[in-house]
Amino acid sequence: MPKSASYHEKLIEDLKYPLEAAAYIEVILEEGDPKMLSKALKNVIEAKGGIEQFSV
Repeated sequence: MPKSASYHEKLIEDLKYPLEAAAYIEVILEEGDPKMLSKALKNVIEAKGGIEQFSV
């Protein structure tokens, strides 16, 4: 039986799409929890290939 993807793996795969990432961040902002926002931004960065992809 094939192993199903974890929630985190599926989330990271979905966050590769800009509209999905934007909607995800928007929901987190509505929650108003800075710790959740920090984690959400880390997830988006991971989905985009890591922090190295953002440094110029």
